Amino acid sequence: MSISFVGRSLGLVSLLLVAAGCVPYVQHQKLAKELDRANEVNRDLERALNAERVRMSELGGDARLVDARWNAAQNQIEGLQSQLEACESARDRLEEQLSNMPALPIPMGFSESDSRATGLERTSTGALILRELNFSSGKSGLKESQRQQLAELSALLKTKYADQSIRIEGHTDIAPINRSAAINKDNWDLSLKRAHAVFQYLTTEGGIPEDRFVLIGYGYSRPAEGVSDPKSADGMKQCRRVEVRLGS
Repeated sequence: MSISFVGRSLGLVSLLLVAAGCVPYVQHQKLAKELDRANEVNRDLERALNAERVRMSELGGDARLVDARWNAAQNQIEGLQSQLEACESARDRLEEQLSNMPALPIPMGFSESDSRATGLERTSTGALILRELNFSSGKSGLKESQRQQLAELSALLKTKYADQSIRIEGHTDIAPINRSAAINKDNWDLSLKRAHAVFQYLTTEGGIPEDRFVLIGYGYSRPAEGVSDPKSADGMKQCRRVEVRLGS
């Protein structure tokens, strides 16, 4: 592993540390993931350092190699050691930030009365599933029936939950992208477009501020709740959906 690779890895940790210093505590989970990445970089640095030590030992036993190569290997080890120490320091600061964060509040979920008022199905975790938003295969555009449901939902989000952030999750079935490959790169791209279609309606037609939203595309990685066979025709239909949750 070269110094340049390790340098890029350490740069990544530095960016993580800078970003972690300015995120609000509600992004606790994001910081935890950044810490995992920092630990991974740290392991890469340790492996590189050990490899250079072995190489230096091999150089020292070969009388044909000049002192310049020996010195170069020694300098490289010292550089790796310095970067490893910097990485460990960055990791320690991330761990301290994580430990000092307050516990995350449990996001409020939609109630059963919300489900009845909007005509939307409620999941066991408090999300509203837009069953009318069971998209056609490869499609992300909204139908008229879907717009009617979203109109009911936007009214609820502007009144009862006016102080809550909104999470829109797009999903697809397990079928690979074929006929729509010209406009959809893959299922993750398609799932995000579905989430964005709902976002556009709720912001433009519903009048909800854009900064309240978080959009996520899960592709086919999270089949719909209650679907026993996501490969069946009915299972695939139910998986082509959008779910709306409260909280980021």
